[in-house]
Amino acid sequence: MKILTLSAYYPPFSYGGYENRVRDVMDGLAARGHQVNVLTTQPDKTMQTEEIEFPYPVIRRLHGTRKMLGWAERLTSKESTNRLGVVLIFLRQIWRDIHDLRLIDHTIQGFKPDLIYLGHILPLTSSLLPFLSRISHPLVVDDGGKTLLLSFENHGLWYRFQSEFHPTSIALQVVKKAFSSLVSILSSDRLTRDWVWPDSINVFFNSQLNYRNFLSESVPINCSKVIHSGLDLQQFSFERKKDPLQPLSIIVPGRIEPSKGQLDAVKLSTLLRQGGVQHHLTIVGDRWRGDYASQLEEQVRQFDLDNYVSFFPKKGKWDLIELYHQSDICFFPSLHQTGFSRIPLEAMACGCVLLSYGNEGSDEIIMNGVNGFLFSPGAIEQVKETVMALENNKNLLSQVAYSARKTVEEHHSIPVYLDQIEAFLNGKN
Repeated sequence: MKILTLSAYYPPFSYGGYENRVRDVMDGLAARGHQVNVLTTQPDKTMQTEEIEFPYPVIRRLHGTRKMLGWAERLTSKESTNRLGVVLIFLRQIWRDIHDLRLIDHTIQGFKPDLIYLGHILPLTSSLLPFLSRISHPLVVDDGGKTLLLSFENHGLWYRFQSEFHPTSIALQVVKKAFSSLVSILSSDRLTRDWVWPDSINVFFNSQLNYRNFLSESVPINCSKVIHSGLDLQQFSFERKKDPLQPLSIIVPGRIEPSKGQLDAVKLSTLLRQGGVQHHLTIVGDRWRGDYASQLEEQVRQFDLDNYVSFFPKKGKWDLIELYHQSDICFFPSLHQTGFSRIPLEAMACGCVLLSYGNEGSDEIIMNGVNGFLFSPGAIEQVKETVMALENNKNLLSQVAYSARKTVEEHHSIPVYLDQIEAFLNGKN
């Protein structure tokens, strides 16, 4: 099977687990004999536009879009204070859309894929789905959050301009018509004037929550299925490197932002210290919100936790794996209620006992008290009691860790994951 993959980001550059999951799928499908081509953006200018270290072509020539809400309103508003600047931004984005659609079209014509695999498409041109509606290739969407739903709801800059900009003067009406005709010519009609939804979309979701949210909006699709993420268990090995004589070690992975709940982790450390529990808590992640990171550091200073809490910027996958291997417990206090995070799977695979609020899909894989522990968001007192119980019962700690690893091996290994995706791609829903 020939598969063309479109994704805004692709490793080694990624914002999170979404991009890594797409790469795992493409690597696995390529290893199984499928022909894979990837089109993506070049967010880091040090990257080559054509990657050669992959076992398949990865072309980083798409532009994508920049998040600037309200362009159409500002363009048509009399209150706009910088009309020229808005117009220039608008023209630049239209040019980028034309460039990207041309590249996608030429790639399709040259590669002749059997299907088009859509990963993280929201940051790509908003004209992508209307364009794909005009071709006959089946579309498969890997939906890791609200990507497709937001794409369905947001018609994009060009289509909003067409529908919302109603010039009152005859001169401006002529200008709009002439400009729209010019765009159609330059894009070879790839940028249509009407926003259209493809009728050939097949979607698999990485969590039951995303699936339910999507169905509630009645977005038209062909078929759908929930396929939880998988892991390469050769990379995420079940290995314990922690010195048993060292204090209890707790890892808290995730982007440093309020929705990830790291403030609750600091509160947990405070309660454990007050309870006389010797421990060390490591917060691992990139600082997406500097003000929130500063708040965490201030809390650490205020409660005199410098010897109990440390911050570790995530430098790469192997850094995180090493920290998993050196930790007893993974605390996952995420408040984010979309998607299926890879963090619980990674921690469980590496032998960490998972304590989670049950968000980001962790409640779909954890059997409470068997292969991990679930808590209501903010229930720090209960989390503390569980940590103390595990500290006092090392047999229970080992038993839960082993059960967690077994869960990942049986249900979330890469071979199991790829079997499900391959069946879905072949229409065996």
